[in-house]
Amino acid sequence: MPHSHRPSVGQVSGLDLQLLSLNGNQIGDAGVAALAEAIQPTTANSAGALASLEGLVMDNGPLGVDHAKLKAACQARGIDLR
Repeated sequence: MPHSHRPSVGQVSGLDLQLLSLNGNQIGDAGVAALAEAIQPTTANSAGALASLEGLVMDNGPLGVDHAKLKAACQARGIDLR
């Protein structure tokens, strides 16, 4: 039976997740940009989504560790992007 609703990144922000590994997935630019936006600190939420996240494992290249928005968001949060 297919899932009728899958949570977005912002909807899973209550998880106590310290390391997230997304390497080996086919995540496009829009997906990586959405992840970057979700973890970016905001005035309403200084930690962004996934507040306990300390490490993020992505593929090499522009849709992973070299994605400008993702790099900036991880730097702003002190998340180890590898």
